[in-house]
Amino acid sequence: MRWVKIAFSSLLILTSSQISAEQYGFSTGNTLHEWCNDSSEEMEQVISRSLCQGFIMGTFQMIWASSHAKGTNPGECIPSTVSDQQITDIVKSYLIKNPEERHTLGLLIVFQSLEKAFPGCLKL
Repeated sequence: MRWVKIAFSSLLILTSSQISAEQYGFSTGNTLHEWCNDSSEEMEQVISRSLCQGFIMGTFQMIWASSHAKGTNPGECIPSTVSDQQITDIVKSYLIKNPEERHTLGLLIVFQSLEKAFPGCLKL
């Protein structure tokens, strides 16, 4: 659990500084938007869409675990019937509706979109 705290601390420091997240190899909302909306040839599109959903679901699971560690049970307010595709669609919709946020870390985009959809359920 300690590595989760270190990772989040590092991400928060990066978001508060003037240094671009992309300089350190972190995915931003712009990268995520590209992956989720790739219209290239079929195989490239499959790879991009897989990166999109994989990033979103991996981040969602990390945020879920962090929420549990902070004493919140997301299962109490996020229905158990929510699918991976629905979580992905929530984030994709947020990216489309909030282009001014796309320069921020992908992790924060996922968190902000899910926080909007399920207020108070998740904690970083």
